[in-house]
Amino acid sequence: MGKKCWNCKAEVLPKDFFCKFCKKIQENVEIDEFEIFSMDKSVFINLDLLEKKHLELQMTFHPNKFISLSKREIEISNKYSSKINEAYNTLKNYVNRINLILIKSGVSITNHNETYKNSELLEDIMEIQEEFMFAEIDNKKKIKKRIKKLIDEILLDTEELYKKGDYNQMLNNSIRLSYLSKILN
Repeated sequence: MGKKCWNCKAEVLPKDFFCKFCKKIQENVEIDEFEIFSMDKSVFINLDLLEKKHLELQMTFHPNKFISLSKREIEISNKYSSKINEAYNTLKNYVNRINLILIKSGVSITNHNETYKNSELLEDIMEIQEEFMFAEIDNKKKIKKRIKKLIDEILLDTEELYKKGDYNQMLNNSIRLSYLSKILN
């Protein structure tokens, strides 16, 4: 069921950013982060395409493009510009992207670091972290390479888990990826 355009009162769909009749920017568009960039929900996304679409959307919704229009249109464009930036920053980070998929699938990720009980995984992470902290520069490069390979394997596994609907194991993988990413940074 559609809603009414705030300007001309024509029917607009929940995912329409602009009224098809008066071309005015619309409020309260019901669209998620993946839909903003016309991407399927997936662990793997094309980051180059994401960046390209981000720039295109920013050119469309940047508040400067609405500066000569009504105050309402400027406010709406500010909201969209901010939402576009937030969505972009979420999707370009694989841990955030996986967590978003989990949230959209109804999984609670609140305080998952504090409630995580897999001591074996935490020991593995702590071992890698300790090895990295005390390694010489040449060895750090090798450890980073090993961590990146492990991250790639976990990402592949997480995509398969998503296809199977195994959200609990996806959450475990997300936690692992979060720790591994912190070691690299």
